[in-house]
Amino acid sequence: MRHNEPDSSFLIQKKRMKEIIKKYLWNPIRLIPLINQIKLSNKPKIFLIGTPRHGNLGDQAIAFAMITFLKDRCKDYELIEIRDVEVERSINVVKNLIKGNDVIALMGGGNIGIQYFDEERLRRNIIKNFQKNKIIIFPQTIYFGNTERGKAEFIKTKSIYNSHPYLTIVGREKKSYEIMNHSFLNNTVLLTPDIVLYLEQSKPIVERKGILVCLRDDVESTLDSSFKEKIIESVSDRYNVDITDTVVPYRISKKERSRELEKIWTQFRKSKLVITDRLHGMVFAAITGTPCIVIKNYNHKVKGTYDWINQLSYIRFIEDNNNIFSAIEEMLESENSIYDNEELLKYYGEILTHINRDMVNSDDLVNSKLL
Repeated sequence: MRHNEPDSSFLIQKKRMKEIIKKYLWNPIRLIPLINQIKLSNKPKIFLIGTPRHGNLGDQAIAFAMITFLKDRCKDYELIEIRDVEVERSINVVKNLIKGNDVIALMGGGNIGIQYFDEERLRRNIIKNFQKNKIIIFPQTIYFGNTERGKAEFIKTKSIYNSHPYLTIVGREKKSYEIMNHSFLNNTVLLTPDIVLYLEQSKPIVERKGILVCLRDDVESTLDSSFKEKIIESVSDRYNVDITDTVVPYRISKKERSRELEKIWTQFRKSKLVITDRLHGMVFAAITGTPCIVIKNYNHKVKGTYDWINQLSYIRFIEDNNNIFSAIEEMLESENSIYDNEELLKYYGEILTHINRDMVNSDDLVNSKLL
């Protein structure tokens, strides 16, 4: 080892110190623009809490779609967006901003569980701190697994969620809906598609060339590296193959969100075929009208979301990985398509109903579920 290179323990300590400094340098004064927005509006308010800074474009698309949906359908409300970091580090300030008749909308996604536990912790914190407000958790997947930790955390989640008298939880596929409806007896439980399917991004129509491969490289993948290489090799002699991901290695601000999403949606629109095992890889293909082969992941969320769009001929879900290669040849013959989500829009109307409804006593909900 060269003597002028710091050892790994030093680098780890340096990283930790930077994180501590960032945490304590956070100043609630950064919330002043939000405070001014609230003061200047006499409308009732919807607080969208927990929008991400990280580079997961699926989560960024969920935030974008929630904002689009709420602005389209809740014009009588003032929409206030509060990022995850703003509420994590200034919870007492945020508590003073939100009044009893305001509605709280929490992020949709695939993180009710232990896999992405920071999001679950934040959600629990909001539910515990805003017991008098109507709260809507936008379409989510629930998955705690069968480990001892998963079981223990699921018990905590059930206790906290069920303690809230005005909480509505939306499942984004049938499996999650069934688990939620069985577990959250004190809460209203709905079933709707992933909120990103509310968007229509298939225009402008452009010439499609090449194949776009968007495969996971984490614990949710069911493919080993050699099989991924085999997929790429099967088409690379005839088509230009681009490798992409729905995760970028940098943070994304509110102002940058739409630009970053348009970049990846343009990439999809220009592709002749997408091969993906990412839920939002499939969803991005659907909303951009892009032919797509979808490979299952380790839990129910991809297949469950596909069930909402299985009528789209240009999206093909593969149960057996050995069928991928024949499917590639068939899907390369697909023509340009325009995304049609008319059938899905009626489900989102249920969310609106629960945003606008009078508060319902949780005892009445329990009794109605037991009947």
